[in-house]
Amino acid sequence: MTPAHRAAVAALLALVVVQWLWHGVTLAAAVYSLPLLLLGLLLASRRPQGWFWAGVLALPYLVHGTVEAVASPVHRGPALAEALLAAALAVLVSWDGMRARFAGKRGGGANV
Repeated sequence: MTPAHRAAVAALLALVVVQWLWHGVTLAAAVYSLPLLLLGLLLASRRPQGWFWAGVLALPYLVHGTVEAVASPVHRGPALAEALLAAALAVLVSWDGMRARFAGKRGGGANV
């Protein structure tokens, strides 16, 4: 597991914690956390497609956090934490691929 993937797992776990702290021990917290926990199981199985699905699943949490931060000043703190962690998750799961993609030689080769 690369350092970026380790950081992505930390962001995923932090996102679960934010959901439980934000919503308390309620059905809403369970509903918001269940996809993240299932994703954690997929990542634990070490299947490569798990990283793709982590990036895809981070996007609705990013949108939800952003919209909630704008719409509800009372929930701005946890909503921004959710948005920042989801954005970090999306970036971190694709970090190794983007680094490999742009590590090619500059100068008009096939990688440009």
